[in-house]
Amino acid sequence: MKIVKYISSLFAIALLFAACDKKEVELDFRPAAGMAQFQLHYMVPVTSGVSTEYIYRVDINDVNISNDQWSISTYNGQPGSNVGEFFVAQPGKNNIKLYQRVSSKDTLVYNQDATFTSGTQTVIVYDFHQPPIVTEWNVPENTGKSYDTDTIGYIKFHNLMFETPAVPKTEDAPEIPAVPTTLKLQYQFRYILHPLYTIADEMAGTIPEGKKVGNYTGDTKKSKWANLGPALAFGENTGWVKVPVKKSEYVTSGYATIDYRILVVEGGTVGVEKNADGILLACATGKTTPTSYGTIGDTGDNSERGDYWTLYVGRAHQHFFAGARAGLPGCGVRTFGAR
Repeated sequence: MKIVKYISSLFAIALLFAACDKKEVELDFRPAAGMAQFQLHYMVPVTSGVSTEYIYRVDINDVNISNDQWSISTYNGQPGSNVGEFFVAQPGKNNIKLYQRVSSKDTLVYNQDATFTSGTQTVIVYDFHQPPIVTEWNVPENTGKSYDTDTIGYIKFHNLMFETPAVPKTEDAPEIPAVPTTLKLQYQFRYILHPLYTIADEMAGTIPEGKKVGNYTGDTKKSKWANLGPALAFGENTGWVKVPVKKSEYVTSGYATIDYRILVVEGGTVGVEKNADGILLACATGKTTPTSYGTIGDTGDNSERGDYWTLYVGRAHQHFFAGARAGLPGCGVRTFGAR
C-alpha cells in the first residue's frame, strides 16, 4: 500500500510540474498585516447613473489597481463584489488618481494625496479638487447572538450634502466649485414596535387563539423617532450606531424595514432648507426639474427628506447622504454594506 501511495504522489507532482510548464500561474496576493486596507467611495455631486461620470481607472502611486476590470459607478464604491473586501497600500502618504473614460480614452479627473494608516479605513472622494475624507473602518464585532425576534444591526451615517453642484468651466468663465452645506443635520430612525408574536408573548399568554410565535401581529405602530448618533456638519459621520432589528420574518437571518429622516438642527430657513418641523427639504423652492432623488417635481412641491431601508440581523451598513440639494443632481442616501 505504501508503494502505491508513493507512486500516486509522484504522479501528482509530475502533473503539477507539467501544468506549470505549459502556463505559469501568478497569484497576486500580499500579506495584509501592517498594511493600509481601504475601500474607495465616489461621492462627488454628479448626475446619478450616467456612465460618462463613472470612474473607470484607479491608480495608487501611479500603479493601476483597477486593472480595467470594473468601474466605480456614481455614488458607489469599490471593491464591491463582496462585503468586507479591500484594496491594499503602504501606510503613510499615498497619491490617488481617478480617470473617467471619454471617447474610449482614460481622462484624469482626480489627482490628490491622502494619508492612510495601518489597518482598515474608508476613503471618500467627494470633490474632484479636494483631498479625500479618510475615516476609520472599525466595524463592530458580530456577536452572532440572536434574541427571538429582536436583535440589532449597525448604521454609520455620513453628511456629504452639497447645496449646489460645480458648474463646469466654459470659454468665457472658470469652473464654479460645488458648495458644501453649512447646515448641521440630524439623522433619525424609527421601527415597527411589535411586528411578530414572540416567545415573551407566548409566556405572557397574549398570543390570540390560532396564532403562534413568529406569526404577524398586524400591529403597525411605530417607535418614536430616535437620533442616530449626533448631529453632523459637512464631512462628518456618526460612527457605528446600534439599531434594533424587530424582525419582519421569524428566521435567524431575519430583517426589518427601518424608517429614516433628516432634520436641520443648525441653520436653514423654513420653506427653503427645512419645513416648520425642522425636516430637511430636498431642494430649493422654485426648481421644476424632477430627479430620482426627491428634488422638486413639476407640481412645484418641495418634498421632505425621508426614506426607508431594510436592515438584516447583525449586518452593518454605511449610509452616505450625498449630492446637491438646491439643484441637479439632487441629493439622497446611498447605502453600502460593510458586514
